[in-house]
This record gives sequence, C-alpha cells and structure tokens, in this order.
Amino acid sequence: MNSGFRYVYAGIRRRVIFYFCKGYFNRQLARRRGACNQEGTCCKLTIPWCPHLRGNTCSIYSAQPLFCKIFPVDPKDLELSDVKGACAYSFE
Repeated sequence: MNSGFRYVYAGIRRRVIFYFCKGYFNRQLARRRGACNQEGTCCKLTIPWCPHLRGNTCSIYSAQPLFCKIFPVDPKDLELSDVKGACAYSFE
C-alpha cells in the first residue's frame, strides 16, 4: 500500500474506531503501555502537516488535539503509521 495512502487510511481508521467502536477503543486503551516520548515521528505523518511541530517536538504538547492524544489506538495503528521502534507505546 502506498505510504501516503496508508497514513490517510490510518487516520480515518483511528477516527472510525474512536467514534463508532467505543468498546474496542476502551479495551485497546486499557492494553496500551508506555508514554509518548515526544520524538515527533507520528507528528510528521499527519495530513496536512502538523503546524505545531517544531523540529521533532510538539509546541502544544500539554494542550494537544484529541487525535494526537489517542494515538496509537491499537497495534495495527502503529503498523499502518510506520512508527514501530520510534514510538514508545506498546500493547500487552
């Protein structure tokens, strides 16, 4: 799958899960371990480009948008977003 399309698909998928699959979303959130290491890889994948990214750091991290806070929603989100290894989150 083309990487640009994959990132768009991942973003749409994340929103569908959040809005329409609350049970699944909450179960996955309970399985999520780790914390954002504020490394910036996931921020570079947003379409359009995140205007709050300064170098590799979020300039509004303490007040970040909802869909930044909920990333990643599950292991597939990590895979589709190509951030495995860079992202400090994992799922048990």
